[in-house]
Amino acid sequence: MRQCLLLAREMLTNAKIVFSGPNHIRYLCIRQRHMHKKGIMFTSYIFSLAIADILGIEFIWSSDSDSIVSSNSISGTVDTMATDPSIGGASSGLFLHNSTESVVARMAETVYWGELYVNRSMAGSTLSSDCQCGPSTMFRLSALPHILIPWYLQTIMGKRMIINEDRHLTTNLLKRGWGVAFASDVLTATDTPTNLAGWLKQQIRWSRGTHIESLLEPSVYAVNHPLLFCGMIKREFVPIGSLFATLIYFFTGKALVTLPLEDLAIRCIVGWSYNYLRNTHRLTPGTWKWLLPGLIFYHVPMPAVYFWSLITLTADGWGTTMRSSSEKAKKDGVWKAWWENGFFVVWMAIVCGSAARWLTNHVFVGLMSGMAATYFFLISAALGSFFAWKATIATTS
Repeated sequence: MRQCLLLAREMLTNAKIVFSGPNHIRYLCIRQRHMHKKGIMFTSYIFSLAIADILGIEFIWSSDSDSIVSSNSISGTVDTMATDPSIGGASSGLFLHNSTESVVARMAETVYWGELYVNRSMAGSTLSSDCQCGPSTMFRLSALPHILIPWYLQTIMGKRMIINEDRHLTTNLLKRGWGVAFASDVLTATDTPTNLAGWLKQQIRWSRGTHIESLLEPSVYAVNHPLLFCGMIKREFVPIGSLFATLIYFFTGKALVTLPLEDLAIRCIVGWSYNYLRNTHRLTPGTWKWLLPGLIFYHVPMPAVYFWSLITLTADGWGTTMRSSSEKAKKDGVWKAWWENGFFVVWMAIVCGSAARWLTNHVFVGLMSGMAATYFFLISAALGSFFAWKATIATTS
């Protein structure tokens, strides 16, 4: 690390870049041969450390190119960290600046407003937030030098990891005793995929990083608040348990678990009430109608997302495309499209078939039996699979 910092200082000196005096600069663009995002981030952090040391800056802010940083995003996050010298990193709340572009984006907005905000607030309350999100991350300068090299050289099963950037930075902070906060009163705008295929690919990439940091870094739980471990258990095992319970019901009709509608209603009311009272991002009146569809949109695919990401743990893939129209217009090959979204096609056949079986057993009791029930089951599964294919693979290949 020392050699990297010396090299950065030398390059700045050779380029006659100064940060004080009459010829000082305020903005600096650093170019390098493109490798991957992790490589770009590493170079940026090295130069940021060198420049921050020259200027005597205590904190470093990091953001993505598709994010919009508001006037108080940085100052508000600094205020959160400055109150406690044990905090090594923090991230702000997020909302979507492209939420009106499609139905998928509208439902994604409610996911950011509801599920993500509650989960990050809970972990952040104990300074054990397990992911500093890329669009709005801040680090204490003194925390970075010891974690950058281990972060950059991370390997899993002998493979160099290049896409697990945000979570592994956070894990390295937590393992070294630094607290990681969530600036819940501060907002930064970010971007979301506007079609279902892109959204699923993004969730797969994020879930791979979640599995790696949650399951393969057990030492982090020994030095942090127990809530971090409890959150991991819920996040990792509930979706997988839901997947196997659904599979068993699909094939046998036996329900391993039951979910009373009253419990689900209470959960929604409590969560939405908390967000309404606490979340700085205020939903417009027209957005409230998307809350329940957004909840279904997020949770129904999640068991399959977690399972597929787990069995393809070390696969590379960025997930989201660039924002230009030419990039969005590019099509995937058929095999690539099936590799990235085929799991969803299969899963929706299972979900719709299970729903048909439940309707037969609990709603249409006595109305369908024998072959009629079988046809209803098969047709529902086929339709679920077809519409999932049409919404994902057919649009990207």
